[in-house]
Amino acid sequence: MRSSLFQRNGIVVIDDDESFGKAITHVGRCNKVPVVHFESLEDLGCLAFLGNYDAVILDFYLGEMDGIEIARYIDAFFPWLPAILTSGQAYFATEEQDVPRCIKNFMLKACGIENILAAALRAIESNQGTHAAAS
Repeated sequence: MRSSLFQRNGIVVIDDDESFGKAITHVGRCNKVPVVHFESLEDLGCLAFLGNYDAVILDFYLGEMDGIEIARYIDAFFPWLPAILTSGQAYFATEEQDVPRCIKNFMLKACGIENILAAALRAIESNQGTHAAAS
């Protein structure tokens, strides 16, 4: 059932917390969800590689480029790609800061890895339904 959900390579996680990356990859593997983790966009190689995935889970607080900035690039180059923004700290967008369209949910890491993965899977399913309706 899940394999038909993925049209590309599954879910990519960009998070500088190595332990979170290992944990979410492990939980994904246990649930037969393809998850790959990179600690930064630079570790991924280049922005273009994001297009190889069905969804992105982004940490809000990264090194030189935060999750919102990466999401703006996703909106520009991969408008079909859904993203989930995560953080270990509470974050709320202000009126001055537009939230990119690709961000489908903001979740605190305390919500649990299973719930974060479930949100990404829902975003993929919703995205597929949107594209099917547009066809």
